[in-house]
Amino acid sequence: MSSKEQPTRTSPRFKKADEESKSPASTEEKGKGKRVPTRKAPTSVTQSKSEEPAKKARVQKVDDHAPVGKVECIERGRIIFFYRPKVDVESAASSADVQKLLVLLCPSHVTASGPLNRLLAIPKKSFPAAKGQPVWAFVDEASADIKDIDHELARHYRTAVRGKRTLQGARLCGEGIYGLMVHDKPRLSHSKAAIAEGLKKGKAHQPTTGGTNHHTHLAYVLELPHEAGDVQKAFHMEHEGNYIITIKNPASSTSIASHSTNLLPPHLAERFHGRKWMPLDTPEFLDHKGTEMLLIASSEELSKDMGSPGQELEE
Repeated sequence: MSSKEQPTRTSPRFKKADEESKSPASTEEKGKGKRVPTRKAPTSVTQSKSEEPAKKARVQKVDDHAPVGKVECIERGRIIFFYRPKVDVESAASSADVQKLLVLLCPSHVTASGPLNRLLAIPKKSFPAAKGQPVWAFVDEASADIKDIDHELARHYRTAVRGKRTLQGARLCGEGIYGLMVHDKPRLSHSKAAIAEGLKKGKAHQPTTGGTNHHTHLAYVLELPHEAGDVQKAFHMEHEGNYIITIKNPASSTSIASHSTNLLPPHLAERFHGRKWMPLDTPEFLDHKGTEMLLIASSEELSKDMGSPGQELEE
């Protein structure tokens, strides 16, 4: 066949093939009259995977803007941090030289009937190193007269172990302001079915509220020192601290204080309703020596998640 006689893209043979390739999704088999479905072109795998992170990002963005809820500041005042060195240690070079960490809470309005000045002891010698971690503490002293607290901080103990040795007085390591804030935060319900439906439609999942999460924060902002030193870093003392505080029932069988079963007055003991732990819903719990508590490092930010009480504390 000569070059003039060879079929081209405009010849009837190729033109007919092109028309068949552009036919509708279903055609009739010749001579049978049956409809043969034609499969649609598959969606690109690369495209579907690239869209997936974007959808997940939209869902995460909704979680980051969860409602703040109701926040009420029930007490404000000065907070002072001390540490007590171990026996015969003049100054601590690390937490290994420290016997315990002490936190002094001085409410703005102290009266003989309360609120009182409270000295909290943290035997672990450090605040939590990560969000969500707890640390155990207890009220070491409570008094309306600050001189009683000063006397406790300055005391030099004499021990009979290994001869006569001296336990040094407490050392100052930080000072600032604090607030006790009751937080009723809406619980967000994240149904798996709702999240899957949102991803399917390419829309962000809108979580629904399911009651409230009632808890209390002990939050503080340091004024001194202006920059954290080795001591503050060793104790995990941040410039801004935020801890969820829960009180232990003194009637619990696991209470360490032998005198704690008769620690609280009836009107406070009744608040537990048989529970071993409860949120600090009134500062009056802290006015009783021996009260045990957990301080749990919170991931909530003062200005962002604690409403106007948190913003006022930062100011």
